This record gives sequence, C-alpha cells and structure tokens, in this order.
Amino acid sequence: MRSIVVFLRAADLKSVTGFLLRHFKPSTNGWMIDGNVYVYAGPFPEPAEQDILPPDCSPSDYIEIMADVSGRIPGDEEVREFLELVLTEFGGFVFDDYTGHPWTLEEIRHGHREQGHPFFDYRGWYDQYTRSEVSEEDPARQEPRPPDHP
Repeated sequence: MRSIVVFLRAADLKSVTGFLLRHFKPSTNGWMIDGNVYVYAGPFPEPAEQDILPPDCSPSDYIEIMADVSGRIPGDEEVREFLELVLTEFGGFVFDDYTGHPWTLEEIRHGHREQGHPFFDYRGWYDQYTRSEVSEEDPARQEPRPPDHP
C-alpha cells in the first residue's frame, strides 16, 4: 500500500466531507475511488506530522486528507485525478511516501523532480533501490560508469 497525505488550505471539515461525498463513493471509514484508493479526512495534521509542514504553516489552517492506494493497481492516474479535483477546489499541497517535499499541484502537473524523481514515483524509487542493492551485493553486476578523464 502506498499513501499520499494532502493538506488543504483554508478549508473546513464540513465543506471537505461534502465535496468528497459529491465526488466519491462512501466506504466504512471514509471514501473509495474505483475500489482501489481509500480516502480519509480529518480536521488537522496528527502531532507527529506537524513538523513536516512548511514553517509558515499553522496546523490549524489545514484539513488533512490521507489516501491509501492498493498494491493491486499502479494508481498513478487515480491519484493524479484525485489531486486535480481536490487541490483545484481547496488549494494546498501533498506529500508522497518517497520524499519530504510538499508538492503543489503545479509541480505535479509540470513534472517537477525532487531527488531526481517526479511525484509518487514508486517505480523509480523501487528501481533505484533494487539497483543499489544489486550493486552492493555483486560488484560484477554494477552499472557501467563512464571513463574518468584527467
């Protein structure tokens, strides 16, 4: 399961839950997108998450939405469509599981990269991790390097 955490600016829980009810199917603890993305909303970030907010952000100014993406699907399209709807309506930013960067909708739309990866790049991070693991285990399988030039 992969997750994203969305912080909606200048929103109240009632308007966010109403919006989610209009756009997504209710489930036991929140909402569901296409049977594979589970969405939960809360009034403010958990205390442990408050230190990841940018310095100019007060936790009381945000509504938090968390979405868990099932491993049964890639989820790229569902996540981007969800963020397009929610962030266009309310504004704010989102964190993925892979960087500590607060992604804006504009950055996601334009393919901004952090640490060499775009938003929600689970495949790229997995490939990078497995390449480094293979390289450390078997030097003969390391990726070729360009020759050094004096």
